[in-house]
Amino acid sequence: WSSDVCSSDLMNQIDKLIKIVDGVIFTGGQDVDSKYYNQIRNPKNNEDSIERTEFEIKFLEKLLNEKKAILGICRGMQLINIALGGDIIQDIPSLIKTDINHKAVKNGIGYLEKVHTVKTNENSLIRKITNKKEFWVNSNHHQAIGKLGKNLIVTGISPKDNIIEVIEFKDYPNFFLGVQWHPEFTFTEEDKIIFQYFCKNL
Repeated sequence: WSSDVCSSDLMNQIDKLIKIVDGVIFTGGQDVDSKYYNQIRNPKNNEDSIERTEFEIKFLEKLLNEKKAILGICRGMQLINIALGGDIIQDIPSLIKTDINHKAVKNGIGYLEKVHTVKTNENSLIRKITNKKEFWVNSNHHQAIGKLGKNLIVTGISPKDNIIEVIEFKDYPNFFLGVQWHPEFTFTEEDKIIFQYFCKNL
């Protein structure tokens, strides 16, 4: 990525931030530019600013080095995967055969609706904190993780179509969780528990 965006001044700002944060949530947003995972842009993509992406990738590198708590939500989970060498399925409706509408939110309405379930892996962080083998989530994404990034493991899927819904970092010594839905609307007990557990580890 371009050196003019990731300037020495920006890196100095990141170094300052690292010293004062205990954990970071990488939030949702528009699609990450496909150049970051070496694919030709799909016409369905609605790509976010390069400045945001490059800042977050550099910030994530520092956070991992310092073993800070990390939570990735929707785009945030995808960004983590990309930063660690993974790639993205650029448009679920046109590339994956599924009966689930993963882009269920329209005009901001639908975040409080149960769209599909997530099935969790045994001995995973998500299973530990929710104590659930399967639970309902909302859904507002048209992309998904494809190839998994280095040291990441899949610990939750949408069982009807195998879309990756939860990732964790193998043997990470602090809280590390990426989820494809939007738990910040906290309309289920599982959503609330994710944030409670994240805060407990700060």
